[in-house]
Amino acid sequence: MTKTKFDECDCKRCNIKFNNKYVPDAYFIKSIDIYLTLCSVCRTYKKCVSCKKEFKHKQNQTCSKKCAEELKKKSYIKSCGTPHNFYKNSKSRKKWEDRLLKEEGIINVFQRDSVKEKLRETMNNRYGGWYSSTKEGKRRIRNVFFEKYGRNWIGLDIPEIYEAYRKTSHENWGTDHWAKSEQGKVKLSKIITEVRNSKSFKQLQINRCRWKDHEDIENIENYYFNVYKITERNLKRYGNNKFGKDWKNKRGIRNHHIDHVYPIIRSYYDNIPYELVGDISNLELIPASKNLQKGTSIIKIPNHIKNWINENKEN
Repeated sequence: MTKTKFDECDCKRCNIKFNNKYVPDAYFIKSIDIYLTLCSVCRTYKKCVSCKKEFKHKQNQTCSKKCAEELKKKSYIKSCGTPHNFYKNSKSRKKWEDRLLKEEGIINVFQRDSVKEKLRETMNNRYGGWYSSTKEGKRRIRNVFFEKYGRNWIGLDIPEIYEAYRKTSHENWGTDHWAKSEQGKVKLSKIITEVRNSKSFKQLQINRCRWKDHEDIENIENYYFNVYKITERNLKRYGNNKFGKDWKNKRGIRNHHIDHVYPIIRSYYDNIPYELVGDISNLELIPASKNLQKGTSIIKIPNHIKNWINENKEN
């Protein structure tokens, strides 16, 4: 016997008897199997396309946004060859750029006149003038920042900007700063190693310190390494006695530097042993601005280095 409308049926999902008399004829004729096997509650449940879990659907294919994004990526990879339809070197982006070139003669949307006018309006409202890299444009922007924050440029010292930066970093990386996350630490280490191994960085060191022999970089780096090794060892032993107990809190990139009274590069060319250069008597705790102004100039010579220079000159 085939079951028809107004008969009692057993639901396959929840095993409850139900009547299908409240179903309209149009729906019942189209999908007879569903209305004879599932009750009204179980009809709302559906399997997700990506994770294949049951969920109450409202004309949706997926149970969550993550599953929807995964489906989009899979479909874009099949059609465009990239996880996003406007990703770099994707087929859809190339078609869009070709269409812009043919119709308007433009590669990018920001080259349109209407978009340029909107950008100018927003920049005029924010900064009081159209942004430009010229001196006048920079001066206008600095004046606006000075009126709002009391300084020429904004930074993380301002509480409003720090809170906004902290919220974005928590959303993206889950920490107050991107460099504190695991991904950020890996990126930072890679960037630092690439910069230090680059030729431009070594050339910049040569130009700043006025090194004579450009080919003698490896010996100079080894000499610097040995000097810094001895200085850190002496600071642990004698730092509190000479500079006080709070010298570690004062030390920083912007606060105070530990300066070598007789510069390292001069001692390298004078063939002074690195044990004398890293001695505690050749170290000073001075502000960062003074250390940068000093550079490689000699203001005074410690007694132990002076005695060594006099002894070697006589020999």
